[in-house]
Amino acid sequence: MAATQLYGAKKLVAIPRVESRAPNKNTIEWEIPGKAKVVFMLVERIGYTVIAEVKSELFTASSWDVVELMGKLSDFLEKYGYCINPNSVEYGEKVGDPEYFKRLGLEGTTNLYQCTLLSEPTVWKGVFDSEMRELLEAPNEDVEQIIDLLMTDRVNPEVFVANVEILLGKNDSDSIRSASRSVLSPPKTPPWDEIPFWSAFSRPLGIPLWFLAAYPDVWVWWDKQQEKYGVGTEEGITIWKNVFGTEIEENTIGKIRPSSLRNSVQYYKSETGQKLETAISDHDQRL
Repeated sequence: MAATQLYGAKKLVAIPRVESRAPNKNTIEWEIPGKAKVVFMLVERIGYTVIAEVKSELFTASSWDVVELMGKLSDFLEKYGYCINPNSVEYGEKVGDPEYFKRLGLEGTTNLYQCTLLSEPTVWKGVFDSEMRELLEAPNEDVEQIIDLLMTDRVNPEVFVANVEILLGKNDSDSIRSASRSVLSPPKTPPWDEIPFWSAFSRPLGIPLWFLAAYPDVWVWWDKQQEKYGVGTEEGITIWKNVFGTEIEENTIGKIRPSSLRNSVQYYKSETGQKLETAISDHDQRL
């Protein structure tokens, strides 16, 4: 029997959780037979996805922001007097048969996606796990600051992963579809320079790969500033200090630390007024 819960001044019928009916048990489901049904899943390259049906009315939405997504679901269900109990799901709960994900190649750290229902910090911790840190040029002492920066700027994990793959030379259709504009269409290098803008040979030595994947538009903008004012000129030095701060910290692998890189992101946003290319859209409902 469905329980009744009081939300504000409304009495809403709580839809109970039921066993997943998916062949590989990779969904979380709630249902009152014949009345209301909700399916929640994590879809690779799309994000967290919900499908709900109440009184023949269908609702679907996807987002990498779990809180935003569940808020939209709650608004839909409340119109019909229903709700789901969020306590029926625990963050970190496994969703799906491990053998199924193993066959798809989505198990372990060889893939940047985690096939679990996770809170946003846990998603990023999965991306920056111990085996991926060297590849992303993110030493242990910086990981906590990096995750804090990416969450503050609401960087989309889907876009981030696609950018990493493109920057590492993996140009498959999925990566191309999800990557950000600056990575896919970089500035043209001078006629005498045959090395592409994002080539490993032309990437800035002090800037870590994770930053280029998360903020490619920031680096493209900064590259233009260097070209405009010159690296060694007085104006160029002034802008450098404005962007990175007067004292630039380096980590144990010789890369600029997140604290200094955070300054560059804030300066870029204040100077250009532009939204970051990798940021999650408030209306991101790609299905």
